[in-house]
Amino acid sequence: EKLAKQKELEIKNLAKQKKKEEIARKKEEEKKLANATRNMRKKYDDISETTWYRDKTSPRYSNYNGFFGYFGKSNTGSPFLRLRIQYASDDWLFIEKYIIKVDGITYEIEEAKYGEIEKDNGSGGIWEWLDRSVTKKEFEIMKAVANGKSVKIRFNGKQYYKDKTINSTQKRALRNVIDAFEAMGGKIYY
Repeated sequence: EKLAKQKELEIKNLAKQKKKEEIARKKEEEKKLANATRNMRKKYDDISETTWYRDKTSPRYSNYNGFFGYFGKSNTGSPFLRLRIQYASDDWLFIEKYIIKVDGITYEIEEAKYGEIEKDNGSGGIWEWLDRSVTKKEFEIMKAVANGKSVKIRFNGKQYYKDKTINSTQKRALRNVIDAFEAMGGKIYY
């Protein structure tokens, strides 16, 4: 009888300890999520019931050269990551692909289908951009860019090209988006 009571007490103590650990784990996850999203700008789309997350330093408009990520989370689903590459100038390139060089390693991103790289103009400026769902290939490139020391992108057009350096602010913004995406449970499956 004494041994049974002792075992019962051990089981209760073990259950209490597990509950404490679970509470601590949940608090740690909440803290990690709060830290990851504090650098994010959020915008809720009530039609699609999706909250969009972008780094606070990411551009709001297309008249900016950049390489950045953002993600959405619907009310019922998992987060999904997107990649946006923008070129803004007063000269058209008619971009066909992007060549990204990170610390001596070269990556390429091309149109998956004709017209995926969009174009627009106005007020004396032109914009060309790609905005797509992230696959494992793009996710690898995004992580390399975010953590690279020397990162350049070539906007490669039909006849001409333009090279730009991806600066530390853009790399930090990309890291923030990846961290927040993963903290919210986002995963890349394909």
